[in-house]
Amino acid sequence: MEIKPHIGFGKVKFGQSEKEVTAILGKPSLREKNTAEDEPEDITLEYDEQGIDLLFSADDDYRLGSVTFYGREFSLNGVSFIGSKESELKAKAKKAGISDLELDDEFDEENPKNYVSESKGILFWIQDDILDAISILPAYADNGDDVIWPL
Repeated sequence: MEIKPHIGFGKVKFGQSEKEVTAILGKPSLREKNTAEDEPEDITLEYDEQGIDLLFSADDDYRLGSVTFYGREFSLNGVSFIGSKESELKAKAKKAGISDLELDDEFDEENPKNYVSESKGILFWIQDDILDAISILPAYADNGDDVIWPL
């Protein structure tokens, strides 16, 4: 299935409510409410069989604001990433039209690593030299605070 940067995947789009998403994907394997001190409340829907996690934050009025993919069947512009070696990432990103991939130097730990494409709102997560997850985010206005919902 194709990942659409700043938009979503399949019929699932950023900005949809939990109810809209579950109408498309069905009941999740796990629904978890997260409340951390000094952080906004959020809800995560985990779909283990499909290999995706979806995040709905109170900051976004519980609209879909982040998707993480673990399943190998997901691709970006026809390029599969999950399961690739870290050494293959930059070439695959270029093939997928991602030209601004950078290692997140604010990520303190050496393992896992996080590569980011700011222009596409994509994060590539490396664990033990293998890309094991891709997270996507919606687009943001120039002020960096206001979400541009694709709906």
